[in-house]
Amino acid sequence: MHILDYQKLEELFAANPSRLTLVLTTVQERIPQWQEEIATAMDSGNPQTIRTISHAIRGTAGTIRAERLEAAAAAWAEMAKSGNTAETTTAYQGLSTALQELADFINHSETT
Repeated sequence: MHILDYQKLEELFAANPSRLTLVLTTVQERIPQWQEEIATAMDSGNPQTIRTISHAIRGTAGTIRAERLEAAAAAWAEMAKSGNTAETTTAYQGLSTALQELADFINHSETT
């Protein structure tokens, strides 16, 4: 599973490579906000709040081909729905890690 399927993104944006840069910059800028939002949602313990933020992250992740992030967001929402606090916490940590991995990947791809 890819952190970001960059090859697919390049194909998708082949006609306008500057648009790809804009999309990745926008996502990179959004990651700290998502990290705050997932922490707040986790603290709330409200499954609907968790599912809402998870859905937003999952949608963006799917669009930009960030497979690990998409899977992590889906897992967090599913665990919150189940009501199992321990599994929800583990899934939250997985989502947090996936967000950081994506940020690191984008930073690295911009410098190479």
